[in-house]
Amino acid sequence: MRRRGGPDPSPLSGILGAALPRGAEGRLALPEIRSAWPEIVGKALAERTFAEDLRDGVLAIRADGPASAQMASMRGGSIASELSRRFGVPVESVRVTTGRIQRPRPARRTASTAPRVRPPAEEVERNYAEIRRKFPEGCEAAARRLASLMAVYGRRFPRA
Repeated sequence: MRRRGGPDPSPLSGILGAALPRGAEGRLALPEIRSAWPEIVGKALAERTFAEDLRDGVLAIRADGPASAQMASMRGGSIASELSRRFGVPVESVRVTTGRIQRPRPARRTASTAPRVRPPAEEVERNYAEIRRKFPEGCEAAARRLASLMAVYGRRFPRA
């Protein structure tokens, strides 16, 4: 809620900025910089370079060879000013090294992050009708769980 007649409360970024250790905002901006890297340096140079680190106003770039390193070095001033303008972090210079580029791998999906498949109740009932006679008396719950599992399996791995 906004107060009447008084100044606006200070932005949350100011509070967070004061709480973070010196230089942390650059490292926090690094994932955004990496995702916008092709827009900043161009697609061709982005394929041959990687923004490795940002500390104390110096952006460390890894290039896959001398030609791409020279190109990134020549564009260092414009890269630094674009990053400062776009992300609001102070980038004063660019340091380029050559070597093998190792981009971070995307996180692998685990069973806990896999999307949950919910089959329609009609499919579960149809499967239950097929298998319920194969279960002994009193095991209806197990038969229903198996019918649900069969329906999920059918959804996840449709027949060709």
